[in-house]
Amino acid sequence: STLVSASPLVVGFSKKEIKISTNFTGTSVQIFGSIDGEGEIVTVVRGHKRPEIIHQKHRIAGIWVNGNSVIFNSVPIYHFVASTQALNQITSEATLRRLKIGATRIRFSPEKDMDNDLLKSFRRGLITLRQKQGLYTETPSKITKNKANLFRANIKFPANVLTGNYIAETHLFRNGHQIATKKTKLVVQKVGIEAAIYNFAHQYAAIYGIVAVVIALFSGWLAALIFRKV
Repeated sequence: STLVSASPLVVGFSKKEIKISTNFTGTSVQIFGSIDGEGEIVTVVRGHKRPEIIHQKHRIAGIWVNGNSVIFNSVPIYHFVASTQALNQITSEATLRRLKIGATRIRFSPEKDMDNDLLKSFRRGLITLRQKQGLYTETPSKITKNKANLFRANIKFPANVLTGNYIAETHLFRNGHQIATKKTKLVVQKVGIEAAIYNFAHQYAAIYGIVAVVIALFSGWLAALIFRKV
């Protein structure tokens, strides 16, 4: 007979779909699970990547204007981290970088080569902006774990979260070593009138553009008519 060892890490989620409607103000998804034996847990949730352009701002005569800019080819739209302890108490910096855990360890690839110091400045600026928007974690959220080695935490999705597929990776560490990893897909999608408008705009882009122009022209004509009467 063949002996099959049970997984040392079991992970579940309160829901795997986040639905965005017109009154969506953000939400939380609870992650829970158990580990076999001792260990520390880190959960990372990542959104898909997309190009982003970042500008430096300069103040000229009291007005902020765009200066230098850089285009990053692959910027995650979301990066959330939760852990049972501070990350540097769980594993080495080399392992954290290999697993890309934490916003400062994300590898942004610029479209063009540029001065390294300037590139670092743009990276810091992008990370700071995403943290202010609530899309990147600044300090890992707390994963609580009891004596029975059951754990739980809340994954926060802010009101400005984008639709798409998100991947949650939960890692179990022992003595600094990565013992097990579980991956789970979470989906953020629009529902109701928001979804209808979004789908129409993408499936019938030309018609949507014409409708938008007609509405804008009609609104302008109506406003002019009202003010003329006034």
